[in-house]
Amino acid sequence: MELGVKQMKHYLVITPFFPSEDSFRGSYVYDQVNEIRKQTGTKITVIRLYSFLDKNAHLYNYDGIDCIPFVVYDIPSFIFPGLFHKINLSRLETLLKQYQLSGIDVIHAHVNYPAAHLAIGLKKLLPKAKYLVQHHGFDVYQQKNGRLRFVFNKIQNKLFKKRSSKLLSQFDVNIGVSQKVLDQLSHFVTNTSIPLVLYNGVDTSKFHEVKVDKEEDFTIGCIANFWKIKDQKTLILSAIELLKEGLKIRLKFIGSGPTLIECKKLIPQDLEAHFEFMDEVAHHDLNTFYNQINLFVLPSYYEAFGCVYAESWATNTPFIAVKGQGIEEVLNDEMKELSLVEVEDVLDLSSKIRHFYTHNVAFEFNPHLKIENTIRNYIEKIENI
Repeated sequence: MELGVKQMKHYLVITPFFPSEDSFRGSYVYDQVNEIRKQTGTKITVIRLYSFLDKNAHLYNYDGIDCIPFVVYDIPSFIFPGLFHKINLSRLETLLKQYQLSGIDVIHAHVNYPAAHLAIGLKKLLPKAKYLVQHHGFDVYQQKNGRLRFVFNKIQNKLFKKRSSKLLSQFDVNIGVSQKVLDQLSHFVTNTSIPLVLYNGVDTSKFHEVKVDKEEDFTIGCIANFWKIKDQKTLILSAIELLKEGLKIRLKFIGSGPTLIECKKLIPQDLEAHFEFMDEVAHHDLNTFYNQINLFVLPSYYEAFGCVYAESWATNTPFIAVKGQGIEEVLNDEMKELSLVEVEDVLDLSSKIRHFYTHNVAFEFNPHLKIENTIRNYIEKIENI
């Protein structure tokens, strides 16, 4: 049966991340389904996946969206993922019956495992639904997951990737947050399931230019967990070089993680006053942060798309990213020239920052990245499948 916008009455999301009263993680998933709700009037229900080690699994409602907890049984450290798949799937089917979730039009899973593996297992129970899976990172087969990934890497490559490809190929649509993400899927998947790019659109009612008091020094902002791939190290080293040249700059970092201490140690004591580190800022305060800074820089070299670049762009704050990342797909040639740098290249990044320091550069926000436009196009494509 053809599924038009008017017919889409119930949209089920299966995801390991969704915001709650005490966490902003997964805000982009909320923004996505909230916009779907606005444009279609469909009822949204979220099945929030938790590890059995997570003690915080609970039923809650977030802005009118019921979030039903489902605890996934698995061996820790991503060892033999899916070993208890039949048990988990049986429990999930029982959960759907318990909450009377039978008239589902669309099932949208986020991330390959466990969400997609479980979602596609519901086909016998809900055969009329459309099945979608969305991939948010380059590591679609999750080969970097788990502390013991090197020990089990060969096993995972042969068994888990093969099984994942088989299951992913059964979805009506495989969604990537960039084309570069879809390129990571096996040809078997993209030849049998419809590949679709859905960029993380920006809610411009939340992220937009406002007049705020800026600091006297040229301020550079960075938002990311302190992981090696985010490469705050290169930004810090570049800033140190520029400070030694006499540039009046200040850096503000938001995030925490394993490389934070190492990064702080890079900063000479006489320059520490130019660097500020914050663990977290409430999501609703980020618009003010973007507007207060002069330049946003995240030299991450493993960025499937990068919501933070788009959010910064929407506030008319220029940004710098690394070449070859998802955000590059939506930049024009001028922006690519000015805003993209080589991986882990201190000199290149220093040069790009220096240019923004000495030139008042502004880029018009790409209207295709407004969330009402990305979701409108998405709905049009889904209804025709």
